[in-house]
Order: sequence, then C-alpha cells, then structure tokens
Amino acid sequence: MINKFNKILIFAFLSYCTLMGCKPKNDKKTSIIEVKKLNNELVKKIQETYDSFYVENNDKGDFRIIEHYFIKDSTENKILKDSNGIISGISIKFKGKNIFAEEYYSNGQSKGVINFETPGIIHGPVKFYYPNGRIRATGQYDNGFEIGLWYEYDSLGKLKTLQSY
Repeated sequence: MINKFNKILIFAFLSYCTLMGCKPKNDKKTSIIEVKKLNNELVKKIQETYDSFYVENNDKGDFRIIEHYFIKDSTENKILKDSNGIISGISIKFKGKNIFAEEYYSNGQSKGVINFETPGIIHGPVKFYYPNGRIRATGQYDNGFEIGLWYEYDSLGKLKTLQSY
C-alpha cells in the first residue's frame, strides 16, 4: 500500500523527469549502443528505380559483387555485396561525385555513414559503429575537414582517445 509520503516521492520523481528528462546523460566517457541497420527501403528503391544496370564481379577487397544502377539524371547507385551475397555497402553518386555512403557488417549493423552536403565533400556529423551497435567514433566534418572534438571508443564503450581539430 502506498502511503502519503511515498505518493509525494513518486510525484516529485515524475515531476523531475518531466521537467529535466529521465534519459541517461552521456558524458562522452562511455559510448552507447545504437542499432542502425541496413535501410531495406533504400535498397528496394534503388533496385526498382533505374534506367540501366550492370553487375561487376570484383576479386579485390571486401566487395565481391557490385551492382550498378544508373538513372538518366547522372545518378549512380551502387549496392556492394560480400562473397556470400550479403549487402555490405551502399554508395550514391551524382555526376561522378559521392553524395552518400554507408557500409555494413554481415549482421546488417551500420559500420558508419558519411554524408556529403556538396557532392564529393564530406560535411556534417559522422558516427562509426562496432558490430554490436556500440559507437566506435564520432566527429564532425566541415567542407571535407575534420573539426571540433572527435571521440574514439574501445569495443567496451570506454573512451580511448579524444582529438581536437
């Protein structure tokens, strides 16, 4: 049974959570886990919307099969697959310059996403992940240059290095 004192404590706690938020605060000394899986909707859109297509068999590197999808507006979408046929990357180029790139582990978890505000120039925040989704590194680009604080974590989530640019 809840007595009057306990009701007051519960009310105070809920009021605090409402005003201050109950999310754990990340002090950047440990990384969190963010499950960011392969975007199947993007893959479906790429595979359904193209004007021409070809498959490249690659004997070098991690990407064994590269599916090239071309659109008349000079967009080239690539779906990169490993030797087992599992998608390991997506790349989008416009007029020969990257505008999006993401790589994946074999479990579908993102290795990292790179955005390009201007085609070919990395810009904005970036995150890189371990296979379990734990953040491996975070940082920021400004027109192709690393800026600000970059955090790198070990596989257990402990801060390894902090670099300032």
